[in-house]
Amino acid sequence: MSRERGAEIRIGLAGAGLMGQAHAQALSFIEGATLCAVVDPDRAAAGRLAALHGAESYSNLDDLFTESGLDALIVASSEGTHRELCLAALSRGIHVLVEKPMEETLHACEELIQAAERSGAFLMPGHLLRFDPRYLSAHAAIARGEIGEVRSISTCRHNRRSNGRRLYKRTNVLRFLGTHEVDWVLWCLGGMPELVFAQRTSIAALRERAEGWHLLLSFPGGVVATIVVSWLIPDRGVTPLIADADVFGTKGSIRVQGGFESLEVTSADGPAEQDTIYGSGAFPGAVGEELRYFLGCVHSGKAPSRVSGEDALNTLKVILAAEESAYTGQLVNPEKVQSGNQPSGQAAKNKERRRR
Repeated sequence: MSRERGAEIRIGLAGAGLMGQAHAQALSFIEGATLCAVVDPDRAAAGRLAALHGAESYSNLDDLFTESGLDALIVASSEGTHRELCLAALSRGIHVLVEKPMEETLHACEELIQAAERSGAFLMPGHLLRFDPRYLSAHAAIARGEIGEVRSISTCRHNRRSNGRRLYKRTNVLRFLGTHEVDWVLWCLGGMPELVFAQRTSIAALRERAEGWHLLLSFPGGVVATIVVSWLIPDRGVTPLIADADVFGTKGSIRVQGGFESLEVTSADGPAEQDTIYGSGAFPGAVGEELRYFLGCVHSGKAPSRVSGEDALNTLKVILAAEESAYTGQLVNPEKVQSGNQPSGQAAKNKERRRR
């Protein structure tokens, strides 16, 4: 059902960390929506972010849903918390935009998809490259057939080692960065790989804090994609992000430079760089484009078509297949990874550790 013209969408935000802050910043420049509530187990962090944007702060879900009258919830909390937050919102008919990865197991992803179907509320995973103008334009060119049939895709995404030190206890770089690349490759090729092979590398002294993953995806018809992601950029490196994509077709090719290509604006106060991905100043970036799309769906009552829960599920299948491959040394069919309570790649990792 579409909303009345001019009706404000009441938005809640779960998570007051870096991504929560990026969403709050982007929302402040989008008309037709109001950030009215921030929830985080760290009540002080929730309070600080809420105060910046004129919202209320909460430390638990019951108070959030009882008092705030939300139309939609942005889930930007840490990995492993998404299921509870999404289910609580969807069961109340509240639309959900959830940061990647949507969840950590296939079982949980399927549970969220089913909950959205039962409630009629929208469930949209935050797969950001589908809203980054560079990657979106490349996908559109492929869809128009400008380079003929795609035969090969090669992508990479690297962050500084400091990100590994900050995140390694919560997740690995394959899930943190690789979700972006895997989703975009699947979107461009319109289907799943038949086989996945992966290898993991690391700097021995730093272990999980500085690791890299190399993936080879084999698609029907001999189409191949390679993906490399890492937390290997030295902290004193010139750039905090290296990201590129090359697509080769039968009639041409596409190159995407996806790092922090800055936009510099010089005003009376001097020059200032604008972050074109996560947004800065009055420029909402790709996060803002993602939010505009989601809120447009909420306004119109039309379910998101650019990205779905099923897309997040398929991406996770490939991620789990890559983890299993890396820890077993085998080729893995992503359609055959098990949908249990523990990621199959982690199960294989635990098995490997028990053998030592």
